[in-house]
Amino acid sequence: MTGTRVARRYAKALVGLAREERDLDRVREKLKELVAVMEGNRSLRSILYGRSVQESVKQELMGKILDRLDFPPLLRSFVALLVKRDRLRFLALIENFFSRYADELQNRIRVDVVTAADLTAAETKSLVDRLEGCKSESAARFSMEACEPNSLR
Repeated sequence: MTGTRVARRYAKALVGLAREERDLDRVREKLKELVAVMEGNRSLRSILYGRSVQESVKQELMGKILDRLDFPPLLRSFVALLVKRDRLRFLALIENFFSRYADELQNRIRVDVVTAADLTAAETKSLVDRLEGCKSESAARFSMEACEPNSLR
């Protein structure tokens, strides 16, 4: 099974569980936080993705990380399952699909705005207000993420 298929299945399952617990936003936030920690530390990734490291060592290490990040029980169990099934390397993909599926459930449209310069708070609010004015009868909410101007190079 490809990484994308694996990630979609896990993301759908997690969305279903988070929805049952009425905790989609917190799960999304914590998942994104964990991805940032993992992507920011090459040594950590090599330990957690390495096949030569015992599962018990990986579980213990992830437990300590999740303690520091104050993870809810649902995500603790989910991450433990990823470690057990050697799927932790798909975490970033899972987070991406989770966000998409959660957006769909919450009737949210994600908008990426790329500008040559940073927007002021007033400009950002004005843009969001204009987007809100364009929405269809589906009453969608907009979520906007800004891209750093330096990344345009």
